[in-house]
Amino acid sequence: MELHIYADDTQLYWFLNVKSSEEAADSVRKIEKCVVDIQAWMTGVWFKLNDDKTEFLVIFSPSYDLSQLTFKARNNTIKRSQSYHNLGVIFYSS
Repeated sequence: MELHIYADDTQLYWFLNVKSSEEAADSVRKIEKCVVDIQAWMTGVWFKLNDDKTEFLVIFSPSYDLSQLTFKARNNTIKRSQSYHNLGVIFYSS
């Protein structure tokens, strides 16, 4: 896992080698816990993770479809994105 924090942008990168629905569910729980931990840390240093702007992108191999993954942070469902812009580069889920 890697974490990058900029003035107005926090990015969490997590590589998942998922081969079953059980592994996917376990990975989702770990990511959700990590996001909650980040939210708690940000609260402690007077930052706020904006729930309305929080989103995730899953890039996956066609050999295992992860398109149905969902994430929650506390009581909020995190929106799934089909693409992500990072320093002028566009990443797509496919």
